[in-house]
Amino acid sequence: AEGKAYKGWVKGYNRGALVNDGFVDALEGLFHEFKGEKLMPFSKDLITRIVIERGDDLIDLKRTGRGWFMEYPFKMKADENAVKGLINPLTAERVTSVEDWIDSYRRLPEKVWLLIEGIKGLPDIDMDGYLYGSSMIVHPFKYQKVFYVTDALWKALNRPASEFVRREVFPLKEKDIKKISLLRDDKEAAVIRKGHGWGYKDTPLGDSAEKLVKRVLSLRALKLAKPFKLDKRPLLTIKVERIDNSLIELSLFDLDVSYMVKEGQLVRINPYTNRREREYFYPATISTYPYIYIIGSFQLEHLMDLLKEPSDIR
Repeated sequence: AEGKAYKGWVKGYNRGALVNDGFVDALEGLFHEFKGEKLMPFSKDLITRIVIERGDDLIDLKRTGRGWFMEYPFKMKADENAVKGLINPLTAERVTSVEDWIDSYRRLPEKVWLLIEGIKGLPDIDMDGYLYGSSMIVHPFKYQKVFYVTDALWKALNRPASEFVRREVFPLKEKDIKKISLLRDDKEAAVIRKGHGWGYKDTPLGDSAEKLVKRVLSLRALKLAKPFKLDKRPLLTIKVERIDNSLIELSLFDLDVSYMVKEGQLVRINPYTNRREREYFYPATISTYPYIYIIGSFQLEHLMDLLKEPSDIR
């Protein structure tokens, strides 16, 4: 019940303590993590295909001799690390059977259907949007019982398709970089390596130089599936200079191309605000790739946070 409290004892103290039900739920989660049975007791290397269906959204990933590929909604090579980020929670997940009738739990809006191929006799998994404490209900079709799983697995299964195929804009390690510049309207802001850290070359912007470097290196882009002509001046250019003086340059254009992205991919959880929001997409060119890419507004807002407003670039 709401507001319920429990009496407990803290080792090392000679008096009792009251803890709320959230604390107890957390302890129960730890218990199930160590005591529960594995949802999928097999090696991750055996998985050859993963299909995730969420309402009208569908993600189809297949393993080939050349790695993981996305068959739908984007027909292109998948990001290996992103796929690992899905497989690892799946194969590590430990579950506990829930005996109570499922309708007694609070219903969530999403429902996920999961198909995994590669292991003979493996059941399809039907994940319903029911909340059980801080966990989610899972119902394997071929089992006559219901399990609950952690919200970590639920979040992994609810990642948008674009996150599985996005390419690193700057595939570099921080130690290999000596300067990052941001240019807008012939004005430049730059961070440079200073000893073992980072500092602004001239006027500080928004937040720490270290955060700016990390956010620039975390940028991901999605290859545009259709030919597209860009004849505008870039809104923003980001240049990353390596220790060996070579450059990787990203030019971002102020042109909304969200209509080229499947409608089901536009409204999703913003990872930076943790709210369900509409994402917009903008075209970009990257000096190291012969394609046009698109970058989501969530990433750009996250970066611009540190810059305050683009007009702050002097």
